[in-house]
Amino acid sequence: MYTVTFKDVAGGEFDLSTIKLLNSASKEMDDDNSTSPTQRSRAKVMFQKIDLDSGNLVSTSYDYTSRNQTGWRKDLTAISAGEVTFKDGEGMYIYNNQGEVVKFLVSGKVALTPITTGIPNGYSIIGNMTPVRVDISKIKLLNSAKVEMNDDNSTSPTQRSRSKVFFQKLDATTGNLDATSYDYTSRNSVGWRKDLTQISEGAEYLEPGEAIYIYNTQGDAVYLQFPTVVQ
Repeated sequence: MYTVTFKDVAGGEFDLSTIKLLNSASKEMDDDNSTSPTQRSRAKVMFQKIDLDSGNLVSTSYDYTSRNQTGWRKDLTAISAGEVTFKDGEGMYIYNNQGEVVKFLVSGKVALTPITTGIPNGYSIIGNMTPVRVDISKIKLLNSAKVEMNDDNSTSPTQRSRSKVFFQKLDATTGNLDATSYDYTSRNSVGWRKDLTQISEGAEYLEPGEAIYIYNTQGDAVYLQFPTVVQ
């Protein structure tokens, strides 16, 4: 599993054509400048997007070929700039049959302000959009008015959440949901919990690009706010 790890500071979507594929030696896979077969890739790295409503894989498959500097393809046709884009945190399920570790080289700007992402009612896929690990206990849940959900300072029930927003991590190997469930409660300023126990600072992290499958049954839109300062 992989999610877009850079926030587009201009507010647009992230362009797939800007992601380069590197081999285990951190050299770009390109037949024209490679010195060995291990620096090439011919349809051995591929991915599918994830449907945000169902959590299932979208049937369209994208692959990468280093032949003639083609790069990413859709249905065996090279992708042009702007043709395939990702929303903030949108995920993909990648299969690497290259025979060794490969790397994504992602270019972009990192926002220096808190990153806030909307979660509509129902199911969504979201991920750590920063290039560093994020402490789950420091991710805030905001209501539709972008006010932090907290019984201690709320003025109405819609500013609270009591186990109405929860998520499961996605297994990077299988793409299946992890059985462990995390939920959020604003009662007594508890925040995120794992198996109904409050998550303490430094106990749980989302790694760069790590994805979660989140369910919002709050009744209106909510927002996840990733912190400015991360570890």
